[in-house]
Amino acid sequence: MIPVSLRHEDSEILEANCTITKDYQIISGDESFYRMMGENTMFLMNKLIYPDDLNIFEECISSDKSNFVLLRIHTAKEVFRWVLMRRRFEADEPGRIELQIKDVITQNDKFELYYNNVRKYRVFMNQMKQRFFEYDFKTKIITIYFYVNGHSEILEKDMLSEWQKRVVRMGFVEGENIERFNRMCDDIENGIDSFSSTFQSSFMSRGTRTDLLNFRGETMREGSINMLVVGLIDEIGGRIDAQPVLYDNDVNKDSATGLLNKKAVTEAVIDALAEADTLNDRRTLYLAVMDIDDFKNVNDTYGHYFGDEVIAGFAAELRKNIGDKGIIGRIGGDEFICLFTDCYSEDDVRIYLKAIRKGLSFSLAEKQPGYEFGASIGVAKYPQDGTVYEELFRIADGCLYIAKEKGKNRYIIYDEKLHGKAIAEGIKNGHIIGGDFMKPYEKGNMTADMIARIVKDGRNAIDSVFTELMDKMHIQGICVYAGDDMACVKKYGKYGNHPQYAALMGNDKYLSLFNENGINVINNITSLAMDFYDIYKMLIEEKICSSLQIGVKDADGVYKWLICFDTFGDHKRKWSHDDIMSIYILIKTIAKLDEINDEKNL
Repeated sequence: MIPVSLRHEDSEILEANCTITKDYQIISGDESFYRMMGENTMFLMNKLIYPDDLNIFEECISSDKSNFVLLRIHTAKEVFRWVLMRRRFEADEPGRIELQIKDVITQNDKFELYYNNVRKYRVFMNQMKQRFFEYDFKTKIITIYFYVNGHSEILEKDMLSEWQKRVVRMGFVEGENIERFNRMCDDIENGIDSFSSTFQSSFMSRGTRTDLLNFRGETMREGSINMLVVGLIDEIGGRIDAQPVLYDNDVNKDSATGLLNKKAVTEAVIDALAEADTLNDRRTLYLAVMDIDDFKNVNDTYGHYFGDEVIAGFAAELRKNIGDKGIIGRIGGDEFICLFTDCYSEDDVRIYLKAIRKGLSFSLAEKQPGYEFGASIGVAKYPQDGTVYEELFRIADGCLYIAKEKGKNRYIIYDEKLHGKAIAEGIKNGHIIGGDFMKPYEKGNMTADMIARIVKDGRNAIDSVFTELMDKMHIQGICVYAGDDMACVKKYGKYGNHPQYAALMGNDKYLSLFNENGINVINNITSLAMDFYDIYKMLIEEKICSSLQIGVKDADGVYKWLICFDTFGDHKRKWSHDDIMSIYILIKTIAKLDEINDEKNL
């Protein structure tokens, strides 16, 4: 007989929800349910109930009352666990039964009171504009967060000492504000009973605006032992805003699913990876590339209307199960992408992916009994597998290819020892192409084509070349400066007055940022704030946050051109070597052609 668990340490899940049919088949569940039940979800629900409790279970699902009953259920830990179960009539659909399950071992006499209080306080926190912070004396970690939709969104999580150094090093506090900031960190570390500190800083926006912040905190103790510092962060004025980039609008949405479209989701993922890289974020982010199996056969067999239902249903499952824990978008006909930004373990990711596939499979089978839904998924990890979008996408796409090779309808999370060789061979043989973002060889082909057009049509080709470059390489603006005064002679994109570089191009300190090939890479303009504050302010005013600058010298070694490739708003990017080389070769071609024309004119 399988034992009944009575030990508190065996208990992990407070509450779970699932859907079953009247024939006891488990259709779907939330992440807690799959975590509680594990592989047992493949069995009928009545087979998981302790034999002596079957009558209680039958009464529960056949009753017209939504009362909790006490029974035992077979869980993932190979034990029968005492649970409270009730039927949720408010969520019932025809032919389905919605069940709520609460683990008894985790309950105590006052649990309901505590649980409802927590939910109540979360609602209060949802309504508050302040940010929250806490410092754990045991781990030495400070966490800064806010609440939205009942969930905490973490802005910062790091060792207090490392966070303090990083904020100062990156110029997020300056001048006399550094002393105030450091004094506040000392108050937190020393466990001062209560404190209040006000200073100007741009760390809340990663350097894109300056806020006047007030930190108020108190130390919590058990006896004489410091446990936590908790407090509020108020933005009390003095804000200098940069215009935010909003992805949640119709322009950025895929019309068929309501998810982000390919361009918007790609930019959002690039932003998130760049932010994690800039902040030296220690969290693991998971990039998942998903493909609906045999989708062409769906359209051919059941028609395009049902095919549209499959696409919309998959998108709905992604929204329901991932929600605000990641960035989701559609990148092709039956292809989707998700960056999990709020998962704390690989097991969490596995549970989400399983829940997505399980729920949709049943609902579609009801509409088309002959159809078995399947999705293949490949997953890569940041920063373990790479830090640049293209690199992570290629690995995830390779894992997707392996998932299909192994029989489809499964997920593969990249492990170099297990999958590295197969992915390398797949890329070599052309089976793994990494979606339709610009891969290195595609950038090479694009660059060669652009060079041919420039050689053929001369300067007449530059407009079309730069426009195509912006579209395919996710560049929001290009500005061309020329002459002794470095005047702007051409600009592409939504610039205002465009930055003025004339003074800086005669500044030896600024010119030292350019390498021997005339390339200056600015992944984050905050790096300019300390030494080149004027240009930093100009870039802020223009909403520019990253820039690739390429200078072209004349025969005397003096810069005659400066071409800036810019991203706006929150689109900070880490310029890859492939990006830089493709753009550099194009500019060198244009410059060489200009030299040849000048010689002919002589």
